[in-house]
Amino acid sequence: PAQTAIIHNLTIYNNKLTSQIQNLQHELIALKRTKPIIVEKNIRAEKKLKRLNNASIELENKKKEIANTLTIRARNAGKAKKSPYEKTGTKEAMKEYWLRAKDNFTERGAKQQFIDDMREKALTNILPMPKNSNLTEKTIRNWMKDFEQEMSKSSS
Repeated sequence: PAQTAIIHNLTIYNNKLTSQIQNLQHELIALKRTKPIIVEKNIRAEKKLKRLNNASIELENKKKEIANTLTIRARNAGKAKKSPYEKTGTKEAMKEYWLRAKDNFTERGAKQQFIDDMREKALTNILPMPKNSNLTEKTIRNWMKDFEQEMSKSSS
């Protein structure tokens, strides 16, 4: 009777161990089935991160492109605000003549002579002029003041 009780207890213990082994085997099978899904989810997450990263880089590039476009538009708008004389280069050409003649302006009547010469050059198309324009004495005098101010700023 004592041996049968021991055999019975060992049989029950053996059955418990067998059921635990079977449960562990089922868990192992379940883990093997789900593990590829977890790996696949990680791969999907990495792909999503790469796509998001590429999208953010592309967005930054688009922002830079838009900023460059806005800069170009602003530059062109600034050019559009120039006077017709500045667009055709009349003022720059007159500045060259002024730089050559400015040393003689200490003589009496030299500035008026310069103004008359510039008006004549404008009428004879020696100076580049916009269409249908009339270069006035007042405009030339204002430009001469501008040239003098530019020279005083650059020398200081």
